[in-house]
Amino acid sequence: MRTPRVGRLYARAIDATWRWAEHHGKISRSHPRSRRFGAFGDGAAICFPVTALYGERWMHIGRGALIGPYVSLA
Repeated sequence: MRTPRVGRLYARAIDATWRWAEHHGKISRSHPRSRRFGAFGDGAAICFPVTALYGERWMHIGRGALIGPYVSLA
């Protein structure tokens, strides 16, 4: 049986892991996946988690564009 304290520790660990994934999982110009796009501007980002991307080579993401999490682009 889990105690409330253990549950809080799990919640903190999961939250910290998710924040790490959000930071490191976003697609920015320095991310290898950004090279699949026709253009990917400075300061642009596609936030984690990315659900689906199709036809990236025809997409041009402008400078400073911010695309939120759970977005599908086609």
